[in-house]
Amino acid sequence: DIQNDFAARADWGVTERYEDANHNPTLTIKEGLDLTAAPGEELTLHAEGQDPDGDQLTYKWWRYFEADTYQESKEQEGKATPEMAGDLQLGLQRPLAKDEKLDELELQGKDTDTVTFKVPEDAKSGDTLHIIA
Repeated sequence: DIQNDFAARADWGVTERYEDANHNPTLTIKEGLDLTAAPGEELTLHAEGQDPDGDQLTYKWWRYFEADTYQESKEQEGKATPEMAGDLQLGLQRPLAKDEKLDELELQGKDTDTVTFKVPEDAKSGDTLHIIA
């Protein structure tokens, strides 16, 4: 969580010894970061984490579908409208279109160090999916 990350970084600035602060774990994906797969292909990814402080690690995988180029829904998207606070734009909101679907890719093992998922059958050459550990 971002608050724990910030607290750990604050500790780094005020502790005299490395051992007196918590440090971020490192993570690698055994299969690499940029993979190519065919539509309908099942992929399995293995996370390998290490914690410099020896803390026990937990894993959580999720799809960052906003960064994908693969379009899950074939419905026409509604118009996005800015969310404003005076002259400051806080965000951009878009209502879902009727029958529009988002983030329906099933991740099996999403709370373990190994996740499996199937590339959508209708994915086209060049489409991207972003799976985060």
